[in-house]
Amino acid sequence: MTKSLRIFLGVAGVVFCVALVTSIPARMLDRMGGDAVRLSAASGTLWRGSARQVLVGGLQLGQTSWRTSALPLLMGRLAVNVDTELPGGFARGDVTLALGGRISISDFEAAAPMESLGRTLGFPQASGDAILTLQKAVLADGWPNELVGNLRLGNVPLAVGGVPGDSSINILTEFDVPDANEDGRLPGRISDQGGPLEIDGTIILSPPGNYAIDAFINTRPQAPPELSQGLMLLGPEGPNGSRQFTMSGSL
Repeated sequence: MTKSLRIFLGVAGVVFCVALVTSIPARMLDRMGGDAVRLSAASGTLWRGSARQVLVGGLQLGQTSWRTSALPLLMGRLAVNVDTELPGGFARGDVTLALGGRISISDFEAAAPMESLGRTLGFPQASGDAILTLQKAVLADGWPNELVGNLRLGNVPLAVGGVPGDSSINILTEFDVPDANEDGRLPGRISDQGGPLEIDGTIILSPPGNYAIDAFINTRPQAPPELSQGLMLLGPEGPNGSRQFTMSGSL
């Protein structure tokens, strides 16, 4: 077999596989995914399609559409652009699955009320709005070794006794980790986005899903007196009037 013939057969094989995928109805995903993935009212193909509802590992998604890119397939990667409805919100972005299970997420944005997310995911109930933006995240063996993005929590009520019910805070958590530490730790920063509290601190994520927060909190001049009194529970006052807040746990 000549070299030219081998190249021709290789290209023909790739074209055949792409043509096969583009012709498979989207409803076949329901059968291929087993109990892990369930689709309702699917239309289109595996290559480009949509579904009225998608159930993924217990997470109920609304109207969902997807588009697959052809070029990454030639390099052994499956690249899909996904646009879906979360409970009370949305999520959209690019997801790439490489051989070996490596997952890359880019140009990703998601937003939803924390109350509906907590109810859906089984987290403790919380109020406020969550907005997640990822420029890039790369996961290997279920843990990120690259993480560049931020999480905004807005209109989070201040759960301090005596504080007026309309008092709330906005918190920004930022990560800029193009390469995680050898032990997998991901350092980030926490700050406030206005409101009665000033927050400045750090957060460290470590495998398999632990977090540690170390922040300094202070009140702004317009803060209710009850809030200043509530912060006394955190401990002694520092030189600039702030108080240290530490917390750790598992996600």
